[in-house]
Amino acid sequence: MTATFTWNPSYGATAGNEPKIKVARFGDGYEQRSQNGLNTNPETWTLQFTNRDFTEIDAIDSFLDARGGVEYFFWTPPRQSTAKKFICKKWDRQIVVGVVDSLSATFEQVFDN
Repeated sequence: MTATFTWNPSYGATAGNEPKIKVARFGDGYEQRSQNGLNTNPETWTLQFTNRDFTEIDAIDSFLDARGGVEYFFWTPPRQSTAKKFICKKWDRQIVVGVVDSLSATFEQVFDN
C-alpha cells in the first residue's frame, strides 16, 4: 500500500512547472519545439513546515527518509482536491530553538503505474 503525506505545509508554498520539450535547432536560428512524452508538465512544489513541534518534524523527516527519494507517495497540493503521486529527493531540516524545528522540502510529481 502506498503511503500518503498528510501534513499541511506552512503558508507560502511555491508551485512550479517546467514543461518537458524537445528542441530541434537549425543553422539559420530557426528552431522547432514539441512536447516530450505523455506527461509533459509535472508539478514541483517547494514546501515549508515552519516552527513546528520537533516531534512533528521528526515524523515528516522519517516519512521522507523511509521513501529515500525513489518511492512515490500520494499528496494533495493546496487548492486542489485530488491526490497526486510525488517523490521528494531533497529536504532540509532547520534546528530552530527549544522544542520547535523547521523543515523545507521539494516535491516532484511523478507518473508511475
